[in-house]
Amino acid sequence: METTSKKTLNVLSIDYDYFMKFKDDDTGPLASFPDGTEQFIGVSDYVWASRLACEYSSREIAKVSCNSDELFEVWKFLMKQRRSVPVLITNSHMHIHGFIKENIGELDAVRVVNLDFHHDAYGNGRNRELNCGNWVNFLDREFTLEYDWVTSDCGWDAAGKKPGILEGRPRFRSISEFRKANPKFKPDIIFICRSDVWVPPHMDSQFLSFAFDVCGRFKNIRGNTEVLKKRDISKYVLQIKQSIEKLNKTYSRSAK
Repeated sequence: METTSKKTLNVLSIDYDYFMKFKDDDTGPLASFPDGTEQFIGVSDYVWASRLACEYSSREIAKVSCNSDELFEVWKFLMKQRRSVPVLITNSHMHIHGFIKENIGELDAVRVVNLDFHHDAYGNGRNRELNCGNWVNFLDREFTLEYDWVTSDCGWDAAGKKPGILEGRPRFRSISEFRKANPKFKPDIIFICRSDVWVPPHMDSQFLSFAFDVCGRFKNIRGNTEVLKKRDISKYVLQIKQSIEKLNKTYSRSAK
């Protein structure tokens, strides 16, 4: 049931980690992922390299792919929106907070439809520092917030205990399910983030294709140009492997 009013800012939020696909719904590879701590663009490259330098972790991470079918469904939905809708493409989901405040104007409520592997309402609601995992709590404190979380079965199960903000809200597993239940929803602004700390670098190609299509579709678009570049962390992986090899040789000699 749709409950939005004319005084509500409608926000479509798309986190690229929403499209992570796990073979046979086995989320085991997540154990080899970084811990998701907020990182600057570039810094997360070193973090991923430390994981990918380990042969076992590298194999596990490679099992995660992009759900291209769902990505296409989201693109079809975007194609139906006004080309003048403001769009922000960036790295961290935390930037959605500022984007909403820039566009809220005299409106007194916010409705966020968040396509995301995570619900991003982590913490106890009294967080002092804004980050990619708690921005929903900040919006909930500052505005009258209506929040819909669209996530896969894997995302839903991985979340464990759900935050109070989801109580009484319908569950949506795909953009198609959401559209069926909310046929009149039209976003006033669109936010897209790559989430470098959560999305493996090998998924960058599909993100870039999607992002450039969005750039070609919408007129009022801005963002961080660094996320429009493919991450190449192979040199960092090599450096780490070489360092480990040198250390092993050093300790091997000292043990004799």
